[in-house]
Amino acid sequence: MSLLKLHRTLCQRFGTRGFDLVHPFRVSWYNESLTREKLELKPIPTFGRDDCPAFLIGHSKHFWDAFISSVREGPQLLAESDPIDTYSKQTIDLEMEAQNQCGADYKLFLSNEYGDRLVSMQRIADIGALAQLDYNTYLSVHPVFGPWIAFRAVLVLNLQLEDEFLPAHPPDPVRNLLSDAEIEGAKLALQAALDATNVQKLKSELQTREKAETQATWRLWMAMREVMQVGQEHRYSEDQAEYHYTKSKDVLLRAAGIPAAAAVAGSSS
Repeated sequence: MSLLKLHRTLCQRFGTRGFDLVHPFRVSWYNESLTREKLELKPIPTFGRDDCPAFLIGHSKHFWDAFISSVREGPQLLAESDPIDTYSKQTIDLEMEAQNQCGADYKLFLSNEYGDRLVSMQRIADIGALAQLDYNTYLSVHPVFGPWIAFRAVLVLNLQLEDEFLPAHPPDPVRNLLSDAEIEGAKLALQAALDATNVQKLKSELQTREKAETQATWRLWMAMREVMQVGQEHRYSEDQAEYHYTKSKDVLLRAAGIPAAAAVAGSSS
């Protein structure tokens, strides 16, 4: 299977599970940037090859409905420490193994991994011209979806590269998606969120943190995204936004329409 056909197949299969961003890149683009900028990150392994193809997998707001549908199907995801990362790994592994998409070995790096397995997915998106990395707020901004995106995994394939599909050098990066006023507004929103978070940390240490304060804090972090005009029509729903920032399983229960008692009973069965 050619890389072009493989890309189309992965876009179709992953898209039905909510992952509507499946972006191809050369591993060398990322690894060379680490060397060039002297960053203390481990290069992505290439199966002993000089280079190999990979895909950055992420999503826009369209992920939420597919994910919540899986939450409704059973309690297994709710029992996990990070349901979205578990869902991401299960989805990609099932599609790559059960469907035998490319007949090749693969390595999968998830967004929740650290140490030697930490991969800067925002850097990959920036280098590969999928999204602009705004270094003022460290948000990735997509030309269509704006800041309302998230990256979940990097899929590296033990396959021969095809220059007609992925050229030797990375494309011109995405730039100039934000006005000076938007950048300034996002910086102010970031500072407000940082200030509030410091207050929250102190309150937590004093055991006086309340739910209302937690709600206020995550909305301050979301304000950085709301300042940016590009992609506002693709804004996360309230439930998706709250879960993105808080990781509260109460939000998943509410979105899936599952009573808390039923979730506890199901996860213990």
